[in-house]
Amino acid sequence: MEIHLYSVTEEGREWSDTFRTCDLQGLIEQLQSLDALCQSFFESQDNWGEDKGRTDDGAADLIDR
Repeated sequence: MEIHLYSVTEEGREWSDTFRTCDLQGLIEQLQSLDALCQSFFESQDNWGEDKGRTDDGAADLIDR
């Protein structure tokens, strides 16, 4: 499976990346673990909170982090 990610940086530059995997479930598990770790870290920081500007209700969490 190939997963293509596209984004625009704060500077307006386009960014893209491609992931290739035969173990989609393993990739999902690793991304969920990374997501949990990032949430724990940022929740412990006083200056960080929920991204109030998001409009996807968290649907893109795996891609955003």
